[in-house]
Amino acid sequence: MIATAPTPRVGAERDREQAGTTRRYDRNAFLYDLYDQPMDLLGGVRRRRRRMLAHAGGASWRSVWGTGRNLDLYPAGIELTSIDVSERMLTRARRRARRLEMPAIVFEQADMV
Repeated sequence: MIATAPTPRVGAERDREQAGTTRRYDRNAFLYDLYDQPMDLLGGVRRRRRRMLAHAGGASWRSVWGTGRNLDLYPAGIELTSIDVSERMLTRARRRARRLEMPAIVFEQADMV
């Protein structure tokens, strides 16, 4: 038997998949932080993120931004460009950035498939 690579998703199928992903994240944006919190607390994920992001500097790019719940872990003065599929997730991230007074952040909605 000869193994073949899966056929890449193209055109309309890819667009439908992307639209479905975007709808799911838009619908769940208000719950996202609560849903992910147990991993931060029990799994030590936040501690590892803090250690990793402490080394970020200058201009950085981040995809799959979500609600911006890691914004407070970045060092002061960093310039971030961030994308996510969900406008509602980005809206929450923008609010969080304003509360933290982090003006040097660009948030854009973008296709991730």
